[in-house]
Amino acid sequence: MAADPASVQAQLAVLQRTLRDPTTGLPLYAYDNPPYSLTTGTMPLFVNYVGALQSVQEMGRDSKGVDNDETWQYKMDLYIAPYGSGIEGENYGVCTPYFDLVLALFGANPHLQQLGGVRSAKIVSATGAGTIPWADQDYYGIRFILQVIARTRRTFAAGE
Repeated sequence: MAADPASVQAQLAVLQRTLRDPTTGLPLYAYDNPPYSLTTGTMPLFVNYVGALQSVQEMGRDSKGVDNDETWQYKMDLYIAPYGSGIEGENYGVCTPYFDLVLALFGANPHLQQLGGVRSAKIVSATGAGTIPWADQDYYGIRFILQVIARTRRTFAAGE
């Protein structure tokens, strides 16, 4: 399996599905690609996005291509509940256990379960409990930013 953005995005969802909702004990739902809509019945849930390409460092080349270490940021949005549902302070409090769960999960999987080409993966920021928009509606949740450094091979076009 290569460490291209689509493979990394899919692997994030695989890992996130191993987490359990601290209230119900049920596994979390995770989308590897943004869906058309969110279903509150499946919350809490993760939606993953390929974020910014931060840097490309050439690690070697030959006559057929170049090997790079590419540093990407992935946004992992955890939606807990629709904004305005329940008691505001209570919904923010429901977010709190997820900080430790998510940090522990990705701290324990710095190579995304040995996904080929991933040299490191680590959480570099989290928004804190707040609101995250989706399709003109706000939700209680947390945005985590995961930085992934992956070795990639880019082959040259014919004649290059």
